[in-house]
Order: sequence, then C-alpha cells, then structure tokens
Amino acid sequence: MSSRLDANLVPDSNSESSGERHVPNESELMSSQRLETYVSLAEAERQRVQSVFGNVTVDTEDCRLGRGDDAAEFVVVDGERPGLALLLGFEHFSFEERRPGVVKDLTNMYELFHTHLGFEVQTKKDLTVAECMEWFKTVTSDTALLQRVSCVVMVISSHGSEDEVAKGEISRPELRRQEVKYYQHRIATTDGSIRTGEIISMFDDMNCRALKGKPKIFFIQACRGRTNESQNVLDFVDRGVQISVESEPSSTLHPSTQFSRSSYNNPVMQCGLDETDSVPDAKAIRAKDIRSGHKIFVESSERLRASMEEEIVLAPPPCIHNSVIVMASPPGKVAWSEVQDGGWLIMGLYKVLMQYVDNRHKIRLIPAITRINHLIALTMQTVTNDPSLNFMKCMPVMSHTLERDIVFVPRNIQ
Repeated sequence: MSSRLDANLVPDSNSESSGERHVPNESELMSSQRLETYVSLAEAERQRVQSVFGNVTVDTEDCRLGRGDDAAEFVVVDGERPGLALLLGFEHFSFEERRPGVVKDLTNMYELFHTHLGFEVQTKKDLTVAECMEWFKTVTSDTALLQRVSCVVMVISSHGSEDEVAKGEISRPELRRQEVKYYQHRIATTDGSIRTGEIISMFDDMNCRALKGKPKIFFIQACRGRTNESQNVLDFVDRGVQISVESEPSSTLHPSTQFSRSSYNNPVMQCGLDETDSVPDAKAIRAKDIRSGHKIFVESSERLRASMEEEIVLAPPPCIHNSVIVMASPPGKVAWSEVQDGGWLIMGLYKVLMQYVDNRHKIRLIPAITRINHLIALTMQTVTNDPSLNFMKCMPVMSHTLERDIVFVPRNIQ
C-alpha cells in the first residue's frame, strides 16, 4: 500500500531546512525521538477532539450488506477494494494570511483514511499552481493506480473565494445578460489560485477514463465569500436561526469543555480569536479584537472583487458525473477554521466518521454527511469580543450525482 504523509514534489519540500513547507512523514511519526509511536499520536489526537466536542456523541447506524446485493446497491470500499485519498493543504501564501490549522487537517485526514479506513493516501502541502496541476496530471494518468482503487476522495484545505466571471468569458448567452452575476469558486495556492471546477473536471470520465464509473468525492474546506474593501463582513457570515431542540442525555456537557448552552438549549462549541494574537482573514473581512479559548479565522481570499449590485446571482457547484462535492459553506458565505484544530468541515468529518469506526459500523457516505451537517450546525458557533460577530454559524453544502451510495468498511471490522 503506497501511502505517505508528505510530498516529495520538489527537492526541498520535505527537508528540515525548508521549515515552513514541512509536514512530518510516516517514518518521523514512528520515530521515538519525535513521539513514542504513531498509535500514541493518534490516540492523543482522538482525546483532543473529544475535549473539543465534549461529551456530544453522534448516533451512527450500521449498514447491512446482503450477499450479492451490495454490488447493485452500493459501491463498497474495503481491504479488497481500497480507496485512494488525495489530501492537499495550504498553510503559507504569498498574498494571504497563514493557516496553521492545516497541519491538523492533514494529520487527521491521514489517520482517518489510511489508518482506519485502509485507503491508499497521498498528501501534499503548500504547492504552487504549477505543482498542483502537475500532481493532478500525475495521479489522473496513473492507470495502474486508478484501476485498483474503488473510489477517489480528495480533501482540500485552503483560502478560497467565489470570483465573478467577466461577461466576455461566459459562453452561454443567457448568462451574459446585464442583470446576471456569474461566479466561479477558486482555491488559493501558495502563489495564486486555481478554479475549483478545473480541478474537479480533471477527474471526470472524459479526462480520466480509468475512473469511469467510479465515485469521486471532494471535501473542500475553503471560503465561498465574495466581497471587496467597501463591504461588511456581516453580508457574508451565516447568523443561523433560533430553533427549539430538546437536549439528549448523551449531550450533557462536562464543565471543562469549550461548550456552553445556546439560546435554543443545545450544546454549542465556542470558537473565536485570541485577542492578543488576532489572525485577520482578508482585507475586507478583518476580525479584530476577537477573543476566546480558541483562535479562529475566516477561510477567505485576499482577491475578492464582486459588488453584489446585480439582481441575479449564480454560483453553481462544479459537479461532475458520479461525484460528491461537499463545500464548507453555502454560496457567498465565509467558512471558519480554528488555528489550533483546523477547519470546521474537516473537524466534523473526522469526528463523525471516527464515531462509526469506534462503533464498529460500516459507513454509508450520504447519511454520514448529513450527520456531519447536523453536528456542525448544532454544536459549533463563534464567540467574539465584537457583538456583531458573535454566534456565527457555518453549514456545509453537499451536491452529488452518485448512481449508488458508497459504503466505507473500517479496518477493525474487515
């Protein structure tokens, strides 16, 4: 199984001298000088996540696979039919704020997909546009690799934005009308940005025939805001709504956790920036003087230009055939990420799927994503020094064109 935790794309990308670009590789994780064992690291991480989410549990349901029926109803990912996970994270940028939580994102996803789900894993960090495109081309042209896997999962963690497309660049006449504003999502790299649709299209049936008929799954932790210097952050955050929810007994909170009771009687994670070490998001959405036990920042991009003056706004997700795309926030909304613990979407993905693993349950992907949305919507919000930025929410959005649901079989029940 060809899994690795770091990239060797450029000569110094995993060198100690390169410092900021380095992510520990698997041999380093096993080194007694760095930490006792990878297992102890994984256990420590699970305990840390438990401390973040407190005693909030996620109800899971096992998936029964009947003999001969699973092929017709599900795409099964297990030891005989492993998946491929492509993990891409960005911490340092030429024109954006640093995102230190990406190291936690990559580590958690490596543990989840490789250690517990048995995926083959490739992980890259802090690539340029050219390096990203070269990696995607290498993967999509590796016929031997793609023929032996049952699906591909890509997790991307970075800054992002929805940028308006110039009228002259739009091919469809109905989208060139004056009253229409058409946006496309972009993901920031160390030296620029890549259109998200361009990344996803490289894995479609036409451009990657080895994956024809196989599911492609994308989790994208990046902002979808669109703004400029003159606009207010409040136009691009999710205020949430008040609902009445009866607390479950399993949701009883330990006094040492970072949760408190919300106005609708539900445990809510308190997230914010340390006031002595504020991390601004972009030039237009600066969250100054925000404090709490956790540092947090908006996953936004420096180059956000749209003015929101037109009557019709379109921002379709770049969904290809037989794919699932999960974005960290709705169109036009910012996404949140903690400095220490990483992005909310990836935190929820790790928490929910690890609950399936702990319960020794097979994972049906679509119901699991619904549980991720439920966890994030009802247990996470910002708490800041700025009253206008208190209690902000963030709801992931899924679009899919799957022909069959996907079932991940954890290693502990294979």
